[in-house]
Amino acid sequence: MIKLGSVSVPGQNKNGDQKQNQDSTLAFYDGDLAIIVVCDGAGSKTFGGVGSDYLCRVLVRHLRIAKPSDYVIFEQTIHRAIERFRCVIKRLCRQKNLQVTLEDFASTLMICCRQIYSDRISNYCAHIGDGAIFYLDSTFESAEFVSLPENGEYANQTYFVTDKNWRDYLRIHSPPEGALNLILMTDGVTPMALKNNEPFFEFVRPLMLFLNNSSSEEGSHSLLKILGSQKSMAISTDDKSVGWLIN
Repeated sequence: MIKLGSVSVPGQNKNGDQKQNQDSTLAFYDGDLAIIVVCDGAGSKTFGGVGSDYLCRVLVRHLRIAKPSDYVIFEQTIHRAIERFRCVIKRLCRQKNLQVTLEDFASTLMICCRQIYSDRISNYCAHIGDGAIFYLDSTFESAEFVSLPENGEYANQTYFVTDKNWRDYLRIHSPPEGALNLILMTDGVTPMALKNNEPFFEFVRPLMLFLNNSSSEEGSHSLLKILGSQKSMAISTDDKSVGWLIN
């Protein structure tokens, strides 16, 4: 039985007040296709949250239609979805005479797609910017595949789908077929889940075990409380989003 879901909580400003959440998440499952997407809108941009929300929906819509059966189709679908996102935002800004540009809708991208067949399972993922993706073994004690954050010249810089050279920073992978459990997270969560560029299993394993042993509703509700707690905010005041799929 597959369990999947996603949650997102807003961060806090320096006064401890809740910020407007710029992260967006979306989970989809129809029996043979599972999609988890997590996007982090740039907080420094005017419409980063709008960009991340729209990007999530465009990606899921394209993948639901394509149902990629191999790496090439997945790669082509991701490219088409990002191009569609960029085209629509540019047209919106032009037609509505908005005093903003594509860059004002900046967002990172993390998406995992699993296609289930009678004789095999295909895993694909795509990543632009910071945040992280872990594919884990059945015990949640080791990683089968990891996609790490990619930052710019400085630690607080990263890459976005709105960058002119976004293709240079798009990482597309086909994790092992046997990697059945995965978790995606934005950069508000990586300080807790990453240590020396490796999954910090003292955090990751208990979390995955709890999600595996809980209903989707219970797991989501509890994870929202954990990510929004003062202890969590003491580690990072950024928005925090997580998506997961457990087989």
